[in-house]
Amino acid sequence: MTLRKVANTVQQACVYPPGLDSPTVTRKDRVERRQALFYEAADVIAERFHDRNLSLPEVAAAVGTSPRQLQRIFREVADTGFQEALMTVRMERALVLLDAEEQPPRREVASLVGYHDAGNFATAFRRYWGDWPSKVRRPIEPHPDFR
Repeated sequence: MTLRKVANTVQQACVYPPGLDSPTVTRKDRVERRQALFYEAADVIAERFHDRNLSLPEVAAAVGTSPRQLQRIFREVADTGFQEALMTVRMERALVLLDAEEQPPRREVASLVGYHDAGNFATAFRRYWGDWPSKVRRPIEPHPDFR
């Protein structure tokens, strides 16, 4: 088959039936679709950040796109990567837990925000916040009867 015949066959296959216009996807449509996928992925991360094995392929499958496409979407929409976004959610939640009145042990906080090991959590926390988790904790006030 010659190149001209292939081109004609492709053109004929792409002809739309009479009365139907060819679908046109505008740049605005693509941007809106990417933003919608980003917000869907952000919701999945917010719901499952505590899962130690949460990964880009899992989140991509949950929102119905490929991992590479989701990486691009994170860079375009949020100017950050998937891992950075996941870490941000985890570190924000860890700060809330460490500042709570109950003050759970560091090992428990690490587990609640998706870390296997309290040492790895503490290192990640220090890189993110600039201080160790033990320094961020609320000082324990003595009981009023003991003042």
